Amino acid sequence: FYEIASNNYSFLQLAEPLNGQSNLPEVTTFFWNDVPDAIGYEFQLASNPAFEADDLLFEGSVQNVDSIRPLVQLETGSIFYWRIRPFNICGFGPYTETFAFQTRSVNCESFESTDGPINIPAQSTQAFDSQINVELGGQVNEIIIPNVRGNQPFVQDIELSLVSPSGNEVSLVRGRCGNSSGYNLGFDDNAPQPVGIAPCTLTSGNRYMPEEPLASLSGEDIEGIWRMRLRRLRTGSPGQLIEWRLEMCFDEQVSEIDFLRNDTLKLRPTESNILSRIVLRARSSVSADENVFFTLVSLPSKGRLFFTGEEMSVGQQFSQKNIDDELITYQSDIDTFDFDHFHFVVQDEFDGWRGVERFEIKISDDHPTFIE
Repeated sequence: FYEIASNNYSFLQLAEPLNGQSNLPEVTTFFWNDVPDAIGYEFQLASNPAFEADDLLFEGSVQNVDSIRPLVQLETGSIFYWRIRPFNICGFGPYTETFAFQTRSVNCESFESTDGPINIPAQSTQAFDSQINVELGGQVNEIIIPNVRGNQPFVQDIELSLVSPSGNEVSLVRGRCGNSSGYNLGFDDNAPQPVGIAPCTLTSGNRYMPEEPLASLSGEDIEGIWRMRLRRLRTGSPGQLIEWRLEMCFDEQVSEIDFLRNDTLKLRPTESNILSRIVLRARSSVSADENVFFTLVSLPSKGRLFFTGEEMSVGQQFSQKNIDDELITYQSDIDTFDFDHFHFVVQDEFDGWRGVERFEIKISDDHPTFIE
């Protein structure tokens, strides 16, 4: 017998994060509007709008829900791209348009221990400390421990904690992961998973949410001796606390992109024209034109873009200076009057950005756009 299924996905839209949204956390939940004809959705998250294999940060499918929370901790101050496509018993529908967003920008000062390795005797249950002397003024805004590394048979026998100069202590990991040997991991309140979650390992090198939040130390003085404390929960085999790192992080004000011009490029059918500063001009509050970059998010459908004579592709970048130097051209591939467009984001070297923007192209017998 035959089962008939409708494939009307026309009302499918991405919802959150919003297109062009900034200051998002490193672990984010994505939402869209569920449509009746879909039984599930394939989700893609990438560092480049081409969504090539090397650019994909997460790819997965969900059924009968309108959201997904990838267990991925994104880099701060960076632009990311996401899209979905629906599916049912008939197969996959087309991908939605691509949305772009930016994670929050932070500036971190890093400090490393130099007193290791600290030897941990087998029969002692006292605390052993490794110290970092932080010579930095101000109060704690955010703490990250990128890495703690040591040797310890039966890691469930120990507790690691961070002790501030005032003596306040935050437990990082305590009695986790059974008879595993050694530890090599980091701690971050913004990590995607809590420490000790199955499959339990302390040797992945990944960052985890600690047993107690590091944010509980917010507002304390930064300057002074910070300690990584290892405490035995029971006697056992000897071990070593080899090294650890500490970061003090602060929210960073990003620069701004000011659009001076995003106009329509005009040309006649089958002809080409230069994409000049007459129609596309972006300025950064802090960066020179050679450091203001455009990234192609989609391509025109009725023509092609060329950079110094080479056809361009999704994900390719060009600078405002390339535009000023008249290195970008659009070639119409049709012999009739019509409209075309492509999408882009623009960014500078200091995390300032705008996107996703649409650039319009008019193919007609109007006077073509002339360069300056």
